[in-house]
Amino acid sequence: MFTKRIAAALALIACSAQAQSVPSNIECGEIPGIEKFLIDHKIVVVGEGQRTKEMPGAFVCVVCGALRHGNTSSVGLELPFEQQEPLDKYVRADGDMSARRESLGSAFWMTDIDGRSSVAYTDMIDARCALRQNGFPLSVFPLDIETENVSRRDVMMATHVRHDYETHITALKLTYTGMFIARRRYRSGRTAKLTSG
Repeated sequence: MFTKRIAAALALIACSAQAQSVPSNIECGEIPGIEKFLIDHKIVVVGEGQRTKEMPGAFVCVVCGALRHGNTSSVGLELPFEQQEPLDKYVRADGDMSARRESLGSAFWMTDIDGRSSVAYTDMIDARCALRQNGFPLSVFPLDIETENVSRRDVMMATHVRHDYETHITALKLTYTGMFIARRRYRSGRTAKLTSG
């Protein structure tokens, strides 16, 4: 049952662009004061207290705010970068069930250690699917790596964000990670940090 819910949530990868309108089942409320972050920065880092039900929904509102302001948005999620190839394959497969099974084949999607494979998190991903289906300029990329070396993990996550920035130079980067990672020092003056704590 849990795997089926995850599979349904990852349907975002098979989305194609349609007319632009926020689906009625997505809560895209305005977050007071968010505009200055979305307008004045190229990268916005949102940190969550992991295993919360509310923060994934709040991040959907951040993304909606960016799209409402006309930003092409590239969303980086704390998913293993090793998922990129099977996720890309699933995109090209247009709903092929074997490609979907491959994308969900890793141990990551079978466990819920820190909330990243929770229903709230997959609901957040599902919202991105619906937004893309409705024609919004939105892409999603994984930025994490599976390693116990914390320093290497931080460097590689930053590298993945930089790579996406250089690949999609006009898109606003919105990254969603644990609060500890989000609170680390960033060198760029064009990076905004938002944390739930």
